[in-house]
Amino acid sequence: MFINKQGNPKINTVKGAVALSKIATVIGLAQGSKIKEFNLKDVIQVKGALLYSLLNSGRIDAIYSAQPEAVYAWKKEQYEGKLQYGATLQVLPLWIASSKDSPKIDNEKWIEALQKIKKSGFFANKYNQYFSDK
Repeated sequence: MFINKQGNPKINTVKGAVALSKIATVIGLAQGSKIKEFNLKDVIQVKGALLYSLLNSGRIDAIYSAQPEAVYAWKKEQYEGKLQYGATLQVLPLWIASSKDSPKIDNEKWIEALQKIKKSGFFANKYNQYFSDK
């Protein structure tokens, strides 16, 4: 999704991003490959640590990234203001610790363990702690 600071127009589509002067994404990630397909005029790819600094300073208009990563990084760096998130334009599979296809993972036990963690409230608590926008 396209992410920018509140107070700017929200970007929900690639067409909405065309008018932006500069957009950045993290180099080497799937988002970087996907954004090339959009044929936008001025997209830069940077190291992850630089991405949010550029957005905060106003040197770029928006970033193309995942919301959980953005929420975490913005909160971690304690930048002022809030981010706004456009519509999801890309969905990627993510796994905890290993690929779901790893031969050493017992999927049934892993699912059972995750369900126990969710039922206990621990998962929701940690998710909110790291990824809540509040």
